[in-house]
Amino acid sequence: MTSDRRVQVYPLPHMPIIKDLVPDLSLFYEQHASVKPWLHLTPEQEASKTETLQTIEHRKGLDGLYECVLCACCSTSCPSYWWLGDEEYLGPAALLQVRDSLSLSLSLSLSLNLSLSLSCGVVI
Repeated sequence: MTSDRRVQVYPLPHMPIIKDLVPDLSLFYEQHASVKPWLHLTPEQEASKTETLQTIEHRKGLDGLYECVLCACCSTSCPSYWWLGDEEYLGPAALLQVRDSLSLSLSLSLSLNLSLSLSCGVVI
């Protein structure tokens, strides 16, 4: 708030602006999709006629991870993302999804996500 009690509103920092306060989040969403943040079943799980259950302990491990609404606030406020976001660093939102995938007991095709995160220098 300014001294004359006006509120100033700005677009997300370090993002290209499409118009007024609307940033271009194309790269942000491409990076998110690149970590394949969806459930990957093994061939045995896909062939099974029963559902694959998750343990209570594994479910507790997801608390605090699935609430992300992809608003891009964490990535646009991250200095590493400012400098490397269009090159090699995926940013906090995408890396949270990698961490989320590694926490799921149901997701057994993790080699892609793990190798992707390790190539970014991330310790999970």
